Amino acid sequence: MSQQLQTPPQPPKTAPKPGSPYRLSQRKTPLSVNGKEHKDISVLRAEREVEILNHSFDDIESFLAKLQKSSEAFRVLDQRKKSKKTKKREAGG
Repeated sequence: MSQQLQTPPQPPKTAPKPGSPYRLSQRKTPLSVNGKEHKDISVLRAEREVEILNHSFDDIESFLAKLQKSSEAFRVLDQRKKSKKTKKREAGG
């Protein structure tokens, strides 16, 4: 008697974490074979890779936020320098 294992349906995509449009979904329930819980090595590997990718996305988002803050600070300093130069020209004229 041969039993055929059916491929489990794909899990629904979970909503992304607020502020993170790149979140990947993770399977929360283990696979079931003949009523017993079973996790295949490929499933475990895939879950680990999803965790690594999500962590990488978090790091990238953090870096971009710091980069934006730095850029804004540079713009503010540049504007201050320009306004000081104009004031000096008007006063020293």
